[in-house]
Amino acid sequence: MTNEFAVEVEMPLNLLPNFGLAVLVVPLTGREGFGPDFYRRQADDQNFGRIDIQEGQEILTQLIQAGWATPGQLGLSGCSYGGYYTAQLISQFPGLVAAANPQCSLLDTLTEWQLGYSSLLSYLVGQTPMENPTAYLEISPLYNASAIRTPTMLFHGAEDFLQIDVARNFHDAIENSGVPVTLYKFEGTGHSLTDPEFQRIAAQLQIQFFRQYLGE
Repeated sequence: MTNEFAVEVEMPLNLLPNFGLAVLVVPLTGREGFGPDFYRRQADDQNFGRIDIQEGQEILTQLIQAGWATPGQLGLSGCSYGGYYTAQLISQFPGLVAAANPQCSLLDTLTEWQLGYSSLLSYLVGQTPMENPTAYLEISPLYNASAIRTPTMLFHGAEDFLQIDVARNFHDAIENSGVPVTLYKFEGTGHSLTDPEFQRIAAQLQIQFFRQYLGE
């Protein structure tokens, strides 16, 4: 167990509420704390890139149906897999949320299989790209970016092992659809913004972005 203030932009559990933006965190499929079956479920039946995305869509819909929020008041943010989750949800459910802030994100599973965690992806997807390239295309936000209708702000380290060029391509695909999108590249940093000065800058950008696009 760890004790954190959680004021980082990657995990703004205290940051955003202190500036008038409520944060909801939910334990979706594949997260720790609910046993091995729950943790491994993403690897079952081609669930990866789908099951927890659908769970998130259901939760957001429940918030709206309960009258606790409107679509114009909902935003998403996350880093690494959280960035993937954010990007994948807005590509699969266009218009469900009003703003999205993917950070240090996995965006292209084909590139990641070639240059990164091929064994993990093969396990999660159940096949290699050579066996089922369509599956890898479907679970890659990059190849579905033209469907996105959510204003998007991307954070990415110039030295991230998840290539900045992929983030640029994702940005360009969203921009080509006429959707507001900005990519902030942080020089000299890798996966997540560990530099306190970068955190300060990114926090100001994150707060301003959500205040701009989320309703009262």
